[in-house]
Amino acid sequence: MRRASPAVVFSSLLAAMPAIAFAQPEYPDTIAGERAEAYFEAVLTGEREAIEAMLLEQVAAPLLEFMPVGEQADLSLDIRALIGALDSVVSPNPNLALVLADGPEGWYRFSVRVHHEEPHKIIGIGINPADPPEFRGLERRGSDGEMTAILDDYVIYLADVDRFSGAVLVARDGEVIFERAAGEASKRWGIENTPATRFSLGSANKLMTAMAIMQLRERGLLGLDDLVGDHLSDYPGEDVKTRVTIHHLLTHTGGTGDHFGPEYHEINRLNARYPSEIQSLFEGNGVAYEPDSELKYSNAGYYLLGMIVEAASGMNYYDYCREFITGPLGMADTDFFDADMPVPNVAEGYIPTDDYLRMLEDENEDPNAPFESGYRSNVFVRAIKGASVGGGYSSVRDLSTLADAWMNREVVGDESFELMTTHHMPWGGSGKMHYGYGVMAQSLPDGRECFGHGGDFPGVQTRFCVVPDLEGDGYYTIAVQTNYAQAAMPVYAMVQRLLPTR
Repeated sequence: MRRASPAVVFSSLLAAMPAIAFAQPEYPDTIAGERAEAYFEAVLTGEREAIEAMLLEQVAAPLLEFMPVGEQADLSLDIRALIGALDSVVSPNPNLALVLADGPEGWYRFSVRVHHEEPHKIIGIGINPADPPEFRGLERRGSDGEMTAILDDYVIYLADVDRFSGAVLVARDGEVIFERAAGEASKRWGIENTPATRFSLGSANKLMTAMAIMQLRERGLLGLDDLVGDHLSDYPGEDVKTRVTIHHLLTHTGGTGDHFGPEYHEINRLNARYPSEIQSLFEGNGVAYEPDSELKYSNAGYYLLGMIVEAASGMNYYDYCREFITGPLGMADTDFFDADMPVPNVAEGYIPTDDYLRMLEDENEDPNAPFESGYRSNVFVRAIKGASVGGGYSSVRDLSTLADAWMNREVVGDESFELMTTHHMPWGGSGKMHYGYGVMAQSLPDGRECFGHGGDFPGVQTRFCVVPDLEGDGYYTIAVQTNYAQAAMPVYAMVQRLLPTR
């Protein structure tokens, strides 16, 4: 059931306000442009009656069935509250109009999508943050200094409009050329983020799991063609034991599925500190398709890899990472911290309150409950401890250290590095992304590639990669960590756009 929108708060205020004459941009001469003009003319009045009349006339019946007129009007009043001035409208195709607007919470891009068949009514309204004009259309810079000057302004802008809370680091050949932190690691205590703050890695831990597997292979303790059953003889999933190899697990091609679902929230996650204690959530997963035939992201597969690390090394996964990866590299800010332990310098993840309540809502929730602004901690929606699948902690400085060791073959050798960065399977349909061994390989427009891994969870986002030069042994490192969901990606994408070619 949908929680009442911010418009519940704004509507009584708007009703008492005089009508404001908003400047209307020129709308494209397309059917989507016409629908967008009708939509925003009504929305900018701030009058519920006018908005509901417009919705009944302009919106397709299936969308009104999915979200009734009253809720659509709430959403429209939310949009009205975000707009200070409409800037421009473009129509990439006849059925889509994109409207840029500036407002008290920064710039937004609203999308109006219409059905391709008559009567061409609206079938979707989208809301996404947008960059202000000075940060749009930027191209690759000629020098590191030019790039970092723009990047500094961009991070400050995002922090000012409360769209970024975290830390950013860019290094060139192991030398830091840009560091910036913004926002708060703890809103309760007013503690600011710094480049040394420890943030949750999310799934970026998968890179370290792959490194551990490759190290064990280098020591002759396992092989990439080994079956799961060769190392986990007591594992109850016979299908997985006899058909899925370590190569399949590393590349998400084993069909081993996931562990997230209703049962995940029902188990006592306060006691689930080791991979074996999560095993009950995925041990019943069979092999969903012929292994190696397709890629379907499998968190369960990386739990299995952590269990294989333990079986092959004779150590628990956490101790292995400390002894063979983070410890030798001096990564003192990287570890798997227990949520119930008083660990210093750890950023708490934050979820917008209304999103948080929607995550936890049930059939008994009052649909007229008021919108609640602000943030809630993600402590009650995450596991008590990370594992081989993700959820460890690190800082952007430690990630830069890991990148240097990886590129200089201090953590794995040449053959392992090549295998990790090989395009084993395509990722998505764009042709620009591939998956290696615990590595996402992204092709950039200038021919270079980013090798690394991202991580996402409610209240968390990490983006981390190395970008080797087209010629020679040089490379850039990009590390962005945030304690807001979806907050790392805009900064990460901006660095990729601006990164000088060498």
